[in-house]
Amino acid sequence: MLVLGRKKGEPNRASQHGYTLIELLVVMAIMAMVLTAAPMVYGRVVPGAQLNGAARTMIADLRHAHALAARQGKDIVMSLEEEGEGYRIGEGMNVNFPGAIKATYQPLMANTDIENEIVFYGTGGTSGGEIILQAGRAKRRIEVDWLTGQAHIKKDRAS
Repeated sequence: MLVLGRKKGEPNRASQHGYTLIELLVVMAIMAMVLTAAPMVYGRVVPGAQLNGAARTMIADLRHAHALAARQGKDIVMSLEEEGEGYRIGEGMNVNFPGAIKATYQPLMANTDIENEIVFYGTGGTSGGEIILQAGRAKRRIEVDWLTGQAHIKKDRAS
């Protein structure tokens, strides 16, 4: 029996499930645009993430050197490599920065003889200073307090 253009028992068009070809093409076009933009976003995010990771690793290593010097009662030296591509703590720990990260050292006092190193004294203090990690235009400043030996990321005024 035919009821308004369809056979009896045949499902009506509104109750059928599925997507039209137009809907599938629109979704594929949107996915193509997202995948095209992903490398550009990835290229901007990765250096900043590497810089943050390097800063956190360096802070952990500086805190470890401070605790080790106090516990052993002897001086521990953290020195930057000449090219600023890594650092050395004591005699056994060498760390290289990932990517294009470079480090520079700024002493707290202008008339100091210490270059590119922070000394953690066995008495608990340090020579102090500021280490600047840089990748491109992004920077992270790590400050080591001369009195307490505590290391932390110093917030820039612009951020």
